[in-house]
Amino acid sequence: MKIHYRLKNKPIIREISRLHVIDSSTMTMSLSQYPWATFRKTKAGIKLHLKVVVTKEMTIPDEVVLSPANHSDLSKMDSLVELDPDCLYLFDRGYMDYKQLDHYCFKDIRFITRLKKNAKIEYLNEQVPDPENLIFQDAEVYLGGEQTGTKMMHTVRLIKTKDREGNEVILITSCFDLTAKEIGDLYRYRWKIETFFKWMKQHLNITSFYGKSPNAVYNQIWIALITYSLEVLLKLSLNDDGSLLTFKRRLETLLYQPFHIFVKALFKEKTRTSKGRRKQNWEVEYRMLEQQVLRGEVDFLDKPTGEPLFVHFS
Repeated sequence: MKIHYRLKNKPIIREISRLHVIDSSTMTMSLSQYPWATFRKTKAGIKLHLKVVVTKEMTIPDEVVLSPANHSDLSKMDSLVELDPDCLYLFDRGYMDYKQLDHYCFKDIRFITRLKKNAKIEYLNEQVPDPENLIFQDAEVYLGGEQTGTKMMHTVRLIKTKDREGNEVILITSCFDLTAKEIGDLYRYRWKIETFFKWMKQHLNITSFYGKSPNAVYNQIWIALITYSLEVLLKLSLNDDGSLLTFKRRLETLLYQPFHIFVKALFKEKTRTSKGRRKQNWEVEYRMLEQQVLRGEVDFLDKPTGEPLFVHFS
């Protein structure tokens, strides 16, 4: 809550300044050392079910459920979704369940998710597509079938768009007040939780575990997430505009120094005046070298350290 209070939220789209993104990440382990986390015949693993708050500035972990990897994503959904109509949830099709979506529609919980390929769809009406904004279909639909008893009571919105690689993506949402382009743009923020998982595994030292018991493994992950949150909170408290990774590395380097030294180093003015690598004009340099040779200024060729381009013209 302290982190959320300090965030200077800029609306992502309209009044939406925060998105709640839900996803999971599996960490595989040795089956012989972690038999309590049996995942497959030859593997063990645990699953991190996570809800993060995504803003334009950063990604903040909000709710976490840890379990052996054989637990499905859908089984942990209720623990991650709050009955709050002011939130907008993004989640992948692994969390798709018609009864659950019906419940969210009944409670006015806004969501955007992907549709499974084998879904049964009943179309009610369609809007004019907008190919220029990568919107190829915008329709109001019922999901599920009456014969199987899975048909939803509430209608949802189906939007066909494309991802960054040009692959077709079919989105399902309860948001009828946003444009199709806005919904497509919002769903593209879901990649931020994937970036968070990658950052966490690389920089929070949980690529390997120090203990073998469930408590040891789970506690190490909890400590890593708490450390991340404390670093973010400290960064916000100091109004540092740099990257979190730079902040983390500087903090590790000066961890046992007085705090004022860390702050001074954090806001130290850059003294580098270099404009970066400059593009060389090889044609001009060749002509300069050619003129040096034509004038007989070739003594530098006998010197191993000779730099012809630094020889002054007479």
